[in-house]
Amino acid sequence: MLLLKAPAANTVANYLRIRLIELGVQDLFGVAGNYAAPFLDTVLADPQQRIKLLGTSTEMNAGYAADAYARYHGYGGAFVTYGVGSFSILNATAGSYVEKVPVLVINGAPTNKENNIEKNAGLLFSHSTGNQLADLDMFQKVTVAAERITNANLAPYQIDKAITAMIVYRQPAYLEVAEDVWRAPCPPPIGQLQVDPGRTTSVSEVKQAVAAAVQVIGKFPRVVTWAGIELRQQKLTGSFEELLQLLNDRVPEGDQPIKFITSFFSKSVLDERHPLFDSCRVIGKNMGADGVEDYCLLGIGGWTVDANVASTNIRDERLIVACNDGVLVGAEFFPMVALSDFIAELKTALAEAEEQLPLSGKTLVDLPAPILGNDLTFDTFFHQLQNNWNPNDILLSGVGFTLSIASYLRGVAQNGYLTDGVWLSIGYPVGAATGVAQACKRIAEDKRVFVVIGDGAFQEVCQAVSDQNFHGQNNVIFVLSNTIYGIEQFLVNPNPFRDPPVDYPEKDDLLNSVYSYNDLHQWDFVKLGESFGSIGRRVETLAQLADVLCEIEDNPIRNFLVEIVVPKTDIPADLLAAAKYVGEDETANKNWPPAAKF
Repeated sequence: MLLLKAPAANTVANYLRIRLIELGVQDLFGVAGNYAAPFLDTVLADPQQRIKLLGTSTEMNAGYAADAYARYHGYGGAFVTYGVGSFSILNATAGSYVEKVPVLVINGAPTNKENNIEKNAGLLFSHSTGNQLADLDMFQKVTVAAERITNANLAPYQIDKAITAMIVYRQPAYLEVAEDVWRAPCPPPIGQLQVDPGRTTSVSEVKQAVAAAVQVIGKFPRVVTWAGIELRQQKLTGSFEELLQLLNDRVPEGDQPIKFITSFFSKSVLDERHPLFDSCRVIGKNMGADGVEDYCLLGIGGWTVDANVASTNIRDERLIVACNDGVLVGAEFFPMVALSDFIAELKTALAEAEEQLPLSGKTLVDLPAPILGNDLTFDTFFHQLQNNWNPNDILLSGVGFTLSIASYLRGVAQNGYLTDGVWLSIGYPVGAATGVAQACKRIAEDKRVFVVIGDGAFQEVCQAVSDQNFHGQNNVIFVLSNTIYGIEQFLVNPNPFRDPPVDYPEKDDLLNSVYSYNDLHQWDFVKLGESFGSIGRRVETLAQLADVLCEIEDNPIRNFLVEIVVPKTDIPADLLAAAKYVGEDETANKNWPPAAKF
């Protein structure tokens, strides 16, 4: 057995290792390469093994795993090698950047000598484009700090700068270190990084924002509160519950209580068994009721992004949204307002408000009920999953039809649901499951990770199932198999999903069927799962689904890959309701709207 020497006390590699330990990072995900090997060897040689290196089958899956790990564990990290590795992880890093997840990307680069030879003699080294700043340039666009380290004496400052920015802005950072610099001596760390992750707040802006918000609440006393993703990111769920209680203290006895909703991106920021939880829904859809307009939407940490608001401009005089270090109240915007300060000041204002400020809740229009029957469909699958759901488990959802239907699942525990609801990268939850399961192991939470994903998205990242078996994880992957990219077809032409579909004339016959470019190759998921080490199953009926769910429960330490076969043109109930609207390709049809009614 090869025994590596204990890490040298004062090298660039060991400096970074120490800073990662201080952050609480206990696992790094990635694909090894020789340019990063000196750092990996330093981590591996630690006799206390305080950081574990978890190899993944692809760099993109490493990025997804590190992202999800950070959401559950605090901070995440991934290691790659120059060019071919860093280019591959870029998509996952962009998602972490957009969704504000602190992940450190560690990239090994060619030596200083190789760079000089390449520059002066024109000799390209492995994985190089010839542009020595190519990797750095890319990551500067999708990180809050990107550093290229070629001098060991400067390394401590560059490492600390990148990590500090990552902590403060809660977004990814990037370190690119030349191979010959990793083992070079450098000054040791001086103390621990002391960073306040809060933002600068303007006291006057906070007071003005709260005054404006109270005025809107007084004018529109029926209140719907929206618990947004920043409550989880900034650990403010307790403060939100206190605010919710203060609001309800203003509700006269016998009136409807003020409840909270979540969105696709913020589902499970609080436990869905909370007595004041209403539903997870698309903000702006089904928010109104006939003849009832006297309500305001109080968004605390919610993001008005596409998937949350269904591409709808929800801004009007009844809207209050505090997020991204600012507060929008109607048409007014108040910058430099930290979310924690806004909540605290709003609680104070409500406590001091005059007694004549009676509030009440509002009944929201029900979401379309799942369409149930005896056949296996998107809706009946989730209905059965609901009947068997253990609130102690965690659900990761894909972003196509599965994102829509996953909102039906009720009784999810706090932090029991995850999706990349803003970046919307198909395949994310499969790779992310690796990170969630590892994070749960580290924080001693006995939770099982379930993934629901479409077959098209799964085909992008299937190797992650191999990673999960390799690392002894008991995840369960449900692949909803309809052999098409359903969401893509739905967006451009929903006609094949309508019941009944419009019968377009011969000149528009293309609108009558699923487009060929959305068709998928049919995989044998059972054999694929078995080749990865999972228990593979194919489910075609509700009876078979019931049996498989029992088998999963009876095998708590095994990894499962389960194909759920649904009809090609099946669609979740809420999207079926939306299929009455014109598709992108149908807008060019002069005969729209058709005579048929939906």
